[in-house]
Amino acid sequence: MKNSKLYGNEPYLIAECAYSHDGDINYLQESIKKIADAICIDAVKFHVLFDIQTYMCPDHDLYTRIQKWFFSETEWSDLINSAQEIGLDVIILADDSGCLYFLESVQDKLAAIEIHACSLNDIDMLSQVSKFDIPIILGIGGSTIDEISFAIDYLKNRGKSDIVLMYGFQNYPTRYEYINLKKMQKIKELFNLPIGYADHTSWNDENQELVTLAGFVCGASLIEKHFVLEKGENRIDYEAAISVEDFRSLYKKLEILQEAMGDGGIELNKYEKEYGKIGPMKKAIVSAKDIDKDEEISLQNINFKRTNKISSIKQKEVQNLLERKAKDKIRKNELITFENTYLADKT
Repeated sequence: MKNSKLYGNEPYLIAECAYSHDGDINYLQESIKKIADAICIDAVKFHVLFDIQTYMCPDHDLYTRIQKWFFSETEWSDLINSAQEIGLDVIILADDSGCLYFLESVQDKLAAIEIHACSLNDIDMLSQVSKFDIPIILGIGGSTIDEISFAIDYLKNRGKSDIVLMYGFQNYPTRYEYINLKKMQKIKELFNLPIGYADHTSWNDENQELVTLAGFVCGASLIEKHFVLEKGENRIDYEAAISVEDFRSLYKKLEILQEAMGDGGIELNKYEKEYGKIGPMKKAIVSAKDIDKDEEISLQNINFKRTNKISSIKQKEVQNLLERKAKDKIRKNELITFENTYLADKT
């Protein structure tokens, strides 16, 4: 396992460039610089494709257009190095099996490699990535539980256990009522694997940031958004792409949520203990009337009331006070404790 941050509980923010560069390497280089300048972004994600013949048939709508978006091995090496040198983790989404041979040779510079949902059960690609020494991210958008299970089992049966699931799908853009974050929670519980949320709500939807934050609250530690230099500009996947400023805003809110969510420990912290003091906040056991010396404590002569005095007796311990007797006279509204009572001898 190379990058432990992929498996933690803190938000890990990913800027996905995908094919927004439209084959313009200068645009992609500028994107890398802007992403790094944001400071708050952990990783940049690229889509890499070398051999279209192993990726799609000529009758696909993108077949001709996508061929203009290719970069060479040398160009990709330079881009990966550039991103790494300025402090970004690099995640590569491999679109074709051909590029995996190149990626295997540079895997020491990668935080993870991802298999797109469209290749989730491509056993050729799964076989190849199972040999990598870095974490594998499986895109599971639009996939059934059986398909997800097949991919996980296929990798695990070949000794690959450092797997992360990436939930979310692109519907140009995806309406948030179709996202179903509760389903994401169930998938995480079912497979007991770290999960990320790739948000694809519209860049100009007033609720897009809120929906993304909800993904984190619902258990996704990896948070991914498409990135463009200028949001709203007509580029590939621009429908769901945001700017550096949006990433900064998202990061600040993720920090607040992370702090508020805590570590899940069930022990009271010192502030909860202060709030839960018996007497000033929680009702204490007090006398309902004046209780004479040696008078037995019963439900008829006690009350539960708030008072400025701090009691050492919890409400649930009332049964242990019953049938004890007052050591001395206890005035009305005074605390009743083990200290001012004694256990009567029943012999």
